[in-house]
Amino acid sequence: MRIVVDVPEYLIERARGLIANEKYRDLSSFVAASMENQLTLEERTYATEPLTTSEVQEEPALVSRISKPTRLGVEPPRERLPTVEYGSRPNPGPVEQWPWGQINKLLPVKFTVRLLANQLSDAEPVVPLDHFKLEAAQRARSFGLWLAGNDKKYGRRRDERLSAGFPIGRVPETSLNRYATHFVGHERKNDKALFGALFELKLGNAEVVGTKLSVGLTEAGVQFATIPNPVLDNSDLSSSLGNDEIGFYLEHIRARVPGEAYAFELILGLLAEGVNGREGLNERVRNRVGLDWTDAVVNMQRTGTMARMYELGLIEKTRDGLRVKYGITDRGMSWLTNRK
Repeated sequence: MRIVVDVPEYLIERARGLIANEKYRDLSSFVAASMENQLTLEERTYATEPLTTSEVQEEPALVSRISKPTRLGVEPPRERLPTVEYGSRPNPGPVEQWPWGQINKLLPVKFTVRLLANQLSDAEPVVPLDHFKLEAAQRARSFGLWLAGNDKKYGRRRDERLSAGFPIGRVPETSLNRYATHFVGHERKNDKALFGALFELKLGNAEVVGTKLSVGLTEAGVQFATIPNPVLDNSDLSSSLGNDEIGFYLEHIRARVPGEAYAFELILGLLAEGVNGREGLNERVRNRVGLDWTDAVVNMQRTGTMARMYELGLIEKTRDGLRVKYGITDRGMSWLTNRK
């Protein structure tokens, strides 16, 4: 079906950048993926109303931040924290538990976990989820704008940008809602299922306290919060995660997050077989998962997973003319061959 719509030029230019980097085949596939993402997001409706303009704080222009924001509340926990039980999903297998592709980076996940850790105590082992989502999104935007300024200053490539995943979009409401949904979490209205990074990665869980849904950290979430992070703790912008964080995450997903472990093993296995291009990977993933995913969902799931894998040092990228080829690193091969 052909539909004519007016789209701002700056959005077209950003979309063309993704197409040039082989994230999408053409503009039509990008639009289809965008519609698919939004429709899925609407189906995963909020238990509360989305953030409104009045709740969005004013901030300077995107890249004007030079000094690191202070009092963000993401310091390492100073004491042992209370934990909540791990969430469970009664029916889906590993394929159905594949984390949503919009969770495309782990530094924003770390930011969320740290912020939550700093709000918990024995007296308050959980906090209201609605309030925390708003606060986390706003603080993540402040921090993300600072990271974006540094990304521009040092000319980091798209895949290397530390600000990726943070809510730094031109339309604050949309950006904040995206972060609150994907990098914190929410409850689906129709069946009360929990989605978002905290819940899908088994770093947090929610429970009803009084009449409100409240969120706390699992044992793994507390451990992840405690491990030092180069960006949050030392303003070291050479990498988004430290080796200890990477090691912990890889062990955690093997033990607790079957969907993430399945996705990593699938893609690493395909790379080890010599499937190294986007189209080939998408085709093989579609065939292996055996679900009725559309092309847009297959591409989004594969792209988001590979972005996390790249951040963890499991895969590498090389350019062959205009095409991007993916490969498995020594760390990726070690994790694949040592799977239990």
